[in-house]
Amino acid sequence: MCMKGNSSIDEYLQTLKNICDSLKAIGCSVPDEEKPYWLLQGLGPNYESFITTMQAKPPIPSYKEVVASLKIHDL
Repeated sequence: MCMKGNSSIDEYLQTLKNICDSLKAIGCSVPDEEKPYWLLQGLGPNYESFITTMQAKPPIPSYKEVVASLKIHDL
């Protein structure tokens, strides 16, 4: 699992994208509907309220929606 740790949001998102691209290259694509879940799981405890908010919206928002909300939240 990709973890944000001390990385910036942009670094974290790029790392996650690189992992997804690498998996796709070897034939193990991450389905689009799972990407928001993995993004949220790697954020860590500092983003607990954000994670809870995103997961409380049925259905979970798309990857692009989560990214946009995350960037706004991080400001």
